[in-house]
Amino acid sequence: MHAILSTHFSGRGHMAQRERSWLSESLLIVISILVAFAIDAWWSERSDRAEEHRVLSALRAEFRVNADKLPNFIANHERTAEHARALIRALNEAGPGSRVSFEESRLMWLISSSSTDPQRGALDAVLQSGELRYISSQAVRERLAAWPQLIVDAAENEELLRKIYSPMFNQALARHVNLARIDSIPEECWRLFDERCRVGDFEIPYDTVLIGILTNLRGFSAEAAREFGLVRNEALAVVDLIDRELDALE
Repeated sequence: MHAILSTHFSGRGHMAQRERSWLSESLLIVISILVAFAIDAWWSERSDRAEEHRVLSALRAEFRVNADKLPNFIANHERTAEHARALIRALNEAGPGSRVSFEESRLMWLISSSSTDPQRGALDAVLQSGELRYISSQAVRERLAAWPQLIVDAAENEELLRKIYSPMFNQALARHVNLARIDSIPEECWRLFDERCRVGDFEIPYDTVLIGILTNLRGFSAEAAREFGLVRNEALAVVDLIDRELDALE
């Protein structure tokens, strides 16, 4: 009887030991799996943060360039509006049947048209590749997604100037002024108002058609300057947001 009981309890002891061993092994397996998942998640998060840093850095550089360059384009439109306003005022003050003298450097701003083309290479690559998903800030994602349409909207006035009103002004002006004489003036002269390049003033007669076109030139140039001013403000705001995100990633 004693032998039977000893064998019975010995068997139960071995079974309990095997169960403890099995539980220990199972626990180790579970812990190993959890650790593996944690390491994988850590590496994945680290990789995503590195990608986010790369994408944001490229975008910040591009938007900074745009913010730095846009003032020149804005100033061009402001000058065009200013010179159109000056010529309109001079013609109206002179009245019908009279002629006014107007500097060739100022007239050049009216017969030419500029095109503002902000850089979009980095942003286009991000939008087309789907890398926008790496950016964790919803505010940044929304502003980046809205940027292309913002440029399209701001450029509408430039399109009207370049395709309609500048050609119309040139055609109307050609009735009174030898445009070949204007074309001979190097661009660096009239853009910099270099007095060494002066070829003399132009005599422009009072012409209601010319004044009407000039009025549109002035209005659309001023509006283009205003809208691209808003675009620049948005570029600066995007740079500021990206700077904060990059600081948080450091």
